[in-house]
Amino acid sequence: MQAPVAWLPRPALARRGPGMAASASPPPRCHGCRSGKRPGTGLSLQMQLRIYLIIILIFNLKDGVGCTNTTPFRAASCLLYYRYRCCLNCFRGRCANTPKPWRPARPRLRTSPLPRSAPRPPAPLARALQLSAAHHGSIDSRVTGSVWARHGFSSLLPGVVAAAALAHHVLPLRDAAIRADRRGRAVTLLLPHGGEALHRAPPHQRYGPLLDDLLAPLVQALAAASGASPRLLWANAGAVVAEVFRHAPALLQPGLPATEATLAQDAAWLMDTRTRPDGRDNPLHAPMRAHRVTRDGTTTTLWLRRLCCLRYRLHGFPLCGDCPRRLLPS
Repeated sequence: MQAPVAWLPRPALARRGPGMAASASPPPRCHGCRSGKRPGTGLSLQMQLRIYLIIILIFNLKDGVGCTNTTPFRAASCLLYYRYRCCLNCFRGRCANTPKPWRPARPRLRTSPLPRSAPRPPAPLARALQLSAAHHGSIDSRVTGSVWARHGFSSLLPGVVAAAALAHHVLPLRDAAIRADRRGRAVTLLLPHGGEALHRAPPHQRYGPLLDDLLAPLVQALAAASGASPRLLWANAGAVVAEVFRHAPALLQPGLPATEATLAQDAAWLMDTRTRPDGRDNPLHAPMRAHRVTRDGTTTTLWLRRLCCLRYRLHGFPLCGDCPRRLLPS
């Protein structure tokens, strides 16, 4: 009859792995490992699994050693794996014949290879730039970004600037959205509501949302998507603002709070000052510059853009009428 195997105390447990030295006094081999045979119990496999499961759960609660998977399915899988390799002592990692520390058997799951995920669609702004580049046949992303900004600002800014300058009405630009056409050009500004009227409000309250809520994030995103210089994009926006104020005096009406004096004050605050009241730089400063040009004995003053919009690099587009490159010798 097989002698019972004495359980070793916790400090004497020998758990060896690759590259680890054996303990000073390895535990004795059990009867099953010496003889190479497994003692028979005369019980059915189902009953053996039940008994082994109870033993493992008891020792898990006792000293925390053994199978760490206490669910019946995992514990049963451990038993099926180790029952036919060594005895219970080997199963607990206490037999000197154990080649490596015990680890719970992981069931192998046969899974079919996952299908490759479809590429993510580009962001709306990147998609709009792609459509614009395809429409103009542009291969330079900087030119595409600048031309997109030129057309977009010409469509979106006149209404916002005219509302703030003539009616002293501020639109909710923080939650605004931009809709593009099939060619990628920005054509519509979608607003959550109609905004509010700020009669006789200072310019920084009426134009602050235009600079901070609409232009600043749009210029930042457009520069990151196209590689165009933010300074160039702000110059495109400033040219549109200057054009609005050039035509604004002709739109004055008796019922509007704006006057020629307030329009001049607003234009000076937007385009003549280098810094804003909070100390930040004014990105719309001096978008247009006056140049005195003498040709054929006649001197004229030309208001030209501060920076070229690069549209001339597209096929079929000449220089703009306010392009500073007109001053260069032909």
